[in-house]
Amino acid sequence: MAVAPPDVDSESDSACYSESDADTREDLMPARADPACLTAHDGGEHAPDASTEPSVALQHSALHTEFIGVRHPVSTSGAEVHQFRGIKYASVPLRFRRSILFESFSGATDATKYGPISPQIKNRWLESRLYGLPRDIIPIPSHVPPESEFECLNLTVTTPGPACRVKHGPLPVMVWIHGGGNVTGAGTDWIWDAGALVRKSVQIGRPVVVVAINFRLGLFGFGASELLREDNAAAGERGVGNYGLHDQRTALKWIRKYISGFGGDPHCVTLFGSSWGAADIHAHLLSAANHADVTAAPDQEGPLFHRAILQSGALVPSSSVVQDVHSAGHHLGRIMSALHVTTIEQLRAVSASKLVAVTGERVRPVDDAVFLRPDWRTLALPSSNSPDAPKRWRQDVIIGDVACESVLWAAPARLWAADAVSRRARAIVQSVRRADALMRAYDIVDAPGSPARDAPPALPDSALDDDDESGSSGSDPDEGECELAERVMELMNDVAFAWPVDVAARCAADSAFVFEEQPPPCVSGDGYLSTVSESDSSTSASLNSSVASLGLKRPQATRPANAPYVYRYVFDQASPYTSSPHHGVDLLYLFGNVPFPTDPDLSPEENEEVNWDRVKVRSEVQERWLAFANGERPWDALTPQPPAGVANMSDRGIFATPMLSPVSSFSYNPHGLAPSPGTASPASSSSRASSFSSAFSGTQNPFLHTPHAHAHPPHAAAHHPHHHHLHAHHLNGGGHGSGHGQLYGPAQPAPISISAADKVFVFGPEGETGARSARIFAGRRRVHAWREALAPLGLATAQKVGLELGNGPPVPGMPRF
Repeated sequence: MAVAPPDVDSESDSACYSESDADTREDLMPARADPACLTAHDGGEHAPDASTEPSVALQHSALHTEFIGVRHPVSTSGAEVHQFRGIKYASVPLRFRRSILFESFSGATDATKYGPISPQIKNRWLESRLYGLPRDIIPIPSHVPPESEFECLNLTVTTPGPACRVKHGPLPVMVWIHGGGNVTGAGTDWIWDAGALVRKSVQIGRPVVVVAINFRLGLFGFGASELLREDNAAAGERGVGNYGLHDQRTALKWIRKYISGFGGDPHCVTLFGSSWGAADIHAHLLSAANHADVTAAPDQEGPLFHRAILQSGALVPSSSVVQDVHSAGHHLGRIMSALHVTTIEQLRAVSASKLVAVTGERVRPVDDAVFLRPDWRTLALPSSNSPDAPKRWRQDVIIGDVACESVLWAAPARLWAADAVSRRARAIVQSVRRADALMRAYDIVDAPGSPARDAPPALPDSALDDDDESGSSGSDPDEGECELAERVMELMNDVAFAWPVDVAARCAADSAFVFEEQPPPCVSGDGYLSTVSESDSSTSASLNSSVASLGLKRPQATRPANAPYVYRYVFDQASPYTSSPHHGVDLLYLFGNVPFPTDPDLSPEENEEVNWDRVKVRSEVQERWLAFANGERPWDALTPQPPAGVANMSDRGIFATPMLSPVSSFSYNPHGLAPSPGTASPASSSSRASSFSSAFSGTQNPFLHTPHAHAHPPHAAAHHPHHHHLHAHHLNGGGHGSGHGQLYGPAQPAPISISAADKVFVFGPEGETGARSARIFAGRRRVHAWREALAPLGLATAQKVGLELGNGPPVPGMPRF
């Protein structure tokens, strides 16, 4: 469904959907997920045992079994919801081996209880520490799923009742991939139970089936090393690591084959996930297997999923997000040394609990040259160039972030002094000028209230206890401390979430377009191009004027028929319990399992009025997500952003170097931009656009970093036979991970933000919803800091700064975070 944006940015859109009966007073206090398996925290009345919960049966003809599930407690007379839990989709043959599809079931399968989860680090009372929920509303399960390394590959299917399934035919499928850093969490956590979301889908006439999957976490799912690669090769498996990602793909294969038995449409599947769950989904979008599926012959089955929603996460080319095998092997080697083992077989003999205890949280997907496609660093979405490819193969994407993601690092942020932050940044950046520019961009300066280096402040009881009272005079140490901590958290927020998500969105959007190559631009005397100013809110006028001043015609963008659409959003609605739009707050609204607070002294009508903004945002995000899953347009997609006169540029040149390459992709040429030695050049007369136009500030083009450098002759590049995008598929002769630099350098900044013509959908604050202009977006996010301070550093270096700040300063007698 196309949603018309408002003419006035400051006014809220009315919802594109009519108010449904779902938003009643009782919806202010939605039923908790699976209350039949929960007991009240206050020790009062207990919910009934799972054995007393009404059971339902579903005969699955393809699997030759009858699944015995439950009638979900959120069910109403007009919106029946059934849930089938703990269904095994794969088996694990051996630790550090890929999972195998499970297809053998007995005549009757008990699906009334959640299945085992992966062994993992304990993250106790996450609801209180992150979400700020009072203990008395947090349900305690009467049955806690056990941990099992070899039985954790199971899924839960939540589906409308049989009457709805029959009426609406095969239903769209939404597959939930949970977050938790790939080290903790499960698809069955009560906050993201799908019962209320499925009920909502029935009530608004867009019914869906939701599948939540469990997969291997920690070292079990992401351990990698050269030694382990050799072990896998001996067993006939290519690549190493990413076992958790392979688990997820195996689950998608199971869904493709068997979801129709639950009323789902295997050819209308939407992946959605948050945080690292979103990054995992992004990895699937960029995977070699997905590329092969999307570009397959039209008579093939095509991709395993057809749309994706990335919430607060993206897979970007940075060692903080994706490791090379060597780095992952160094981490695994330290673990093996601590365990006093020297072989993989000895490592397999270590108990799961002991392995969890020594692993920690630093596990990442690895670029093993097998799972991810060779040009994944372009972040370009795949699409078929065959005119006969089914339209449903187009993988559209919704992507966005939350305003205050960095609350995760509130505690270590309070330990930093301004001068300590500056020294640490200089050590990492290795440039006083750029480090100081970073400090200025985020206003991290010495202040009377900055904590002293030899007397770090005590941590508050809660990592979320981040008081932000107005009226600071600057003389109160506590006020100065909080102010500095907030600035440090803003920096960490941008390098870990906001900027990478924006880069991923822009690259994905631009990859859907092909631009005609332009003649060389006119270069001013100082070696810089004239470009579009950020302050000019009229894209058409400013771009035409800028292009005309260079003696160029406006680049013509062509969208191939099967190119995907990218939809950008920001979520700024605060949690009713923390008064902050913190990391994961969107899940409270999307799944609707957390009750909004009510005042017992107020009437139901008055409480409904108090919560009107929360109800509105919850309804809006649910309906937009459900419309997208049903194949509708949730709002206007991002538009192409031509590169403001940059010519002779290989396709996505800023991404054309290896992830750890220390050299720039381009050097200055009076006749344009030419690749540096070893960098591929255009394969044709057209090139894919990047967001250089908005990355330039005034006349300062950071892409032209060395105005007096000598040009190098371009090198021919072979076009990838299976990818229709005009990428420069450059692989360093040293192989993946052989360098020691970074993806983006001062001469090759990452794309920055959207064009002024684009619209971003906003959820909040204070109940505001609707499409907003790029000018409004720039006011809600620190776009100026991304351009002025982060882009010159490069994504890898900027994320390393954030990672170090998130660890906290070294303090005698206190562990680092």
